[in-house]
Amino acid sequence: MSKDLVGIVGGLGPLASAEFVKTIYEQCHPEREQETPRVVLYSDPTFPDRTDASLNGGEDELLARLVDVLTQLQRSGASQFVICCITIHHLLPRVPSDLRARIVSLLDVIFDAVAASHKRHLLLCTTGARQLRLYEKHERWRDTAGLFVMPDEMDQPEVHRLIYRIKQNRNLAEEGHFVESLLDKYGVNSFIAGCTEFHLLSKHFGERCIDPLTEIAKDLAHFEAFAAVGASTQ
Repeated sequence: MSKDLVGIVGGLGPLASAEFVKTIYEQCHPEREQETPRVVLYSDPTFPDRTDASLNGGEDELLARLVDVLTQLQRSGASQFVICCITIHHLLPRVPSDLRARIVSLLDVIFDAVAASHKRHLLLCTTGARQLRLYEKHERWRDTAGLFVMPDEMDQPEVHRLIYRIKQNRNLAEEGHFVESLLDKYGVNSFIAGCTEFHLLSKHFGERCIDPLTEIAKDLAHFEAFAAVGASTQ
């Protein structure tokens, strides 16, 4: 891609989006810093909790907040947007089309990587994403469902609590051990960062983690084009 300005919707949570900006520049190896990507981070931790809003009637407020931030980023000159929250992707079909066309879908990035891997991965995501069937509603689910391993009804609440411990800046090494135990239990070697909080753990797992924020950072570092969501994104 060209050196267009990329707008990042952050604060959902703030540590993950700040780490994403860091990752973008860590992926770059330029001779001059002027050759690195142009990004603007709008970090607003006051967004309502996405799982709570989506499951308890708060979607309209959440959507209004999202559209407002996207509009401000557009006015700042951003030509593409990355939203550092996967659960909120549930609302993208309701985002005005002129803004939606500029959004890089983290779900699309995940499905591309999963399909290319030809391997099974444990999906670690919020309970909201599970109850909304966010992944199952994606247009590519039918072709890739066998590559997604879902935590059972006993482990999913533990995964959700893990996400909130990461938000609270708990011991990442300890949380990494917990993820390792889940991988062992489900007989897989890698996991899908189905919540952007797992970006904080992804560097510890390397190739054993499909992390959409890392994939986007790599593309940005090499100025490669990546597809916007388009009207068909679920």
